[in-house]
Formats: sequence, structure tokens, C-alpha cells
Amino acid sequence: ADNEDAFWIKGLGRGAPIVAPAPTGVSVLTAHDLNDTAASPRARHYLPLFEARPIPDPETSDWAAWEALLASKDMAPGEFEPNAAIHVETDYGFGTVSSSVMALPNRNAENLKPHWRFARVWPEREAFTTVMP
Repeated sequence: ADNEDAFWIKGLGRGAPIVAPAPTGVSVLTAHDLNDTAASPRARHYLPLFEARPIPDPETSDWAAWEALLASKDMAPGEFEPNAAIHVETDYGFGTVSSSVMALPNRNAENLKPHWRFARVWPEREAFTTVMP
């Protein structure tokens, strides 16, 4: 991604990976396709929640609303499979390994820099830390 375009890469396990453009705005990537709300209970539940939360303000380091969602183990009503949560924890060793939030300034914002925050979450959750700037 840069300040004009973003892409996501899908590997099918054989053949060349598929590169597809990511839409402008908020996206959720799970084991399914990007923003695949039909196949992914996680995307179906969380994409609207991220869209409804305040957009992070990287310049003031205010990422709280999105970081709280990334830590959530809540599932949509009627879902009972741990993989339906955004933060996955199972009793068989599968789970969320890490989480990142990123912000790229638009090309007209010459004085702004990209921001990236990262948290390791397996086997124990750690707080998000700033990677850049």
C-alpha cells in the first residue's frame, strides 16, 4: 500500500498468488477473501463495527477504539466457534498471533508520516507499541 493504492495478496497454495486492489476505506482480512462478509462470520460481524468506530487519529496517537476491537473475543449473536471472534483463542493451539493498525497520509499531506502500531498476542497479549514513525 501507498498513499494512493492498496492491494492484498491471496495465495491458493499452488500457482501464482493473486493480487487484487483493496477498496478505499476500512477493510477486514480473515482466512477468506478481503471483506468477505458472506463466507466469514468474523468479517460480517466486525467490518460494520470498525466502520462505525471513530477513525484513529495517528497524529495524537488515538487508536483506542480500533485497538479495543482488535482485542475483542465477542462474536455475532448465534456464533459459537472461536474463529468468529476478531481475536481468536482456541483450546487446540490456534489463535491470533499478532495485530497491526496502520495509517498512510494522503499525498497532499507533505508534513505527515506513515504510522504503524503492532501488538504480539500469542501466547500472551501485549500492548500495542509504535513501530513507526
